[in-house]
Amino acid sequence: MKKFSHRKVHSESGITLVEVIIYVAVFTITIVGLLSILSQIIKLKSSANSYSVISSEASLVLEQIIQDMRKCDSFRVNDLSTLQINIGSSEKEYTLNESSVILIENLEEYRLTTDQVKVKSLEFYDWTSINSDNIIHIKITLEKGGISENFQTSVHKR
Repeated sequence: MKKFSHRKVHSESGITLVEVIIYVAVFTITIVGLLSILSQIIKLKSSANSYSVISSEASLVLEQIIQDMRKCDSFRVNDLSTLQINIGSSEKEYTLNESSVILIENLEEYRLTTDQVKVKSLEFYDWTSINSDNIIHIKITLEKGGISENFQTSVHKR
């Protein structure tokens, strides 16, 4: 009669199908989470860039108008979106043309805003009264990438 020995059978090293499925599931969940976070970061960066461009363009336009108002001899608001300024013998006109702010000076047109933004509105209000200095109030709304911002300021003619 043969004797059977109780030898241990060494199992083969490797991973089972269940382990592979678990690894794939954990990996997939991790990747989906990281892609979601990355997507949010890209959206935030895009929004921040849009706000920066809008703010920069509004500042440039308003600063140009403020400089001219402070050295002007007279001004006139023709309608809500057109301002005429007389400085010495020169006349400047700020107006909204389609989606850009335009400066007309000595019959030449200069575009004050770039193609990066769309000017939704430009409004001038003459707040001059009998008891006050010559005051003009300016409102401008710019849009870029679905983000819209309003800016406004008041300027005293000196």
